[in-house]
Amino acid sequence: MRDLVTVNRSLILHVAWNVATGKNAFLTAILKAKYFPNTSFWSAGNNSTKSVFWSSVMQVKDIIVNNCIIQIQKGNSSIWSTPWCSIWKEIHNHLNLPVTVQNLPQKISDLWTPGSMNWNADFINEVFDSDATTAIQNTPVVPSDCNDVVKWRPSSKGSCSTKEAFRFLNKDLQVQLPTNGARSITGEAMEILRKVWKHKLIPPNIKTFAWRLIRRAIATGARAGSLSSKIVKNCDSCSMIENDSHLFFRCSFARAVWFSARPPLRSSMLPFEQDGVQEALAALITRTTSDADLHRIWTTLWYIWKARNDIRFNRKKWTVWQVHHAVQTDIEIASSYNNTCEDTGITVVDPSKGNKILLQVQNSHSAGTLQQGGRAEGIQRHEDFQMGLPSNDITCRLPVMPLGAKCYTDASLTTDIGEQQPRMAGIGIFIIDPVRRHKFFIKAQVKRSTSVLMAEAAAMATASTIIRLLNMNVVSFLTDNRSSEFLQWG
Repeated sequence: MRDLVTVNRSLILHVAWNVATGKNAFLTAILKAKYFPNTSFWSAGNNSTKSVFWSSVMQVKDIIVNNCIIQIQKGNSSIWSTPWCSIWKEIHNHLNLPVTVQNLPQKISDLWTPGSMNWNADFINEVFDSDATTAIQNTPVVPSDCNDVVKWRPSSKGSCSTKEAFRFLNKDLQVQLPTNGARSITGEAMEILRKVWKHKLIPPNIKTFAWRLIRRAIATGARAGSLSSKIVKNCDSCSMIENDSHLFFRCSFARAVWFSARPPLRSSMLPFEQDGVQEALAALITRTTSDADLHRIWTTLWYIWKARNDIRFNRKKWTVWQVHHAVQTDIEIASSYNNTCEDTGITVVDPSKGNKILLQVQNSHSAGTLQQGGRAEGIQRHEDFQMGLPSNDITCRLPVMPLGAKCYTDASLTTDIGEQQPRMAGIGIFIIDPVRRHKFFIKAQVKRSTSVLMAEAAAMATASTIIRLLNMNVVSFLTDNRSSEFLQWG
């Protein structure tokens, strides 16, 4: 997390840069008239009477002065009040006394040989002492017809943006994280946080969740219950004490989610901690963990947390498959928006010939299963087993997510009135096509419907008509109908 003091100073430093370079000519003119009418910003004094704004600028002025340099091009900068050479601050002290030159030079170009951009050594020796002469002649000139420009030396681009200012101020700031106590963090956990923060597909809310989970700031039952006697410390799923380790890895619901994940994980084999999950995460996420696996792990943790909150606060119970579908949909949406969808495919062989149906997921260490004859067949790579699972075929129940475009439909009916009479029904349709990057959300009403099944059928019929008009070939229909997981259109 960024230090707010450093962020604030970087913003003020950027403002001071804008004043020094005259980016806002109107503001610079007002400040010059009030605070430094007879000199430049570089030589402005710290007046006793000043506004809060100018006082803040003066606090970072030395940083600007010490890290800026004039890039000499046309030579139109002042010799006496701009940072054009290494001795510009004391240049008055390097004048040859008594002064024998009738008209002292004012601009840098006055020190050049007339008609060229070369230093006039004889004239410089006449005006300044030997030290100043050496410093001036060693100052480079960039021949150009453009005016001189101010450059921010710490940046390769020469500009002091807020980002460059923060980097400069933060480079020597060593933040000492606690090594013990409630907010301590291990080196392995910090490395996981860095990987999460740099990940391009993980959304900001999950990144913040990762930070809070690793820093033991998630309001579990045990943690929140220690602060108030009115908060139940027990898990709503299994009635055990709910700490971080139990909620995300030891609870029966969490274990079912991880064991039916791809690849399956026996979360009970992970290290157990009384407070936090840093050791468990370090065992689960290593240096060799791919970005895709990192994304899936943290998205799964996020939806376990959402499922827990729903059952505790909304009395809405999630199924394991709902978690997997939510995780897969979240990942696919993030991938489609960033144009980084992986090439995936399902190879289906005729079951009547005794062949197995295999799910192939490319470019990831994963295993898939499909239902066949009441039993799930799994494929698992040996290098994926690191948590004590056997290396032979795994038997687990994992729903296969349909590929391509998806159509989610749902319907609701007004309250039953004791007899089946036509009533008003509402239908909702959500269509997402990750290939074309299209999303459609439709809400409609059915004026005469006698049952929920009729309303559901109306929603699917409307969705199929819309899909036909959109010329979408392969679409998977997903509903909350318990009789089937999904229907394939195409």
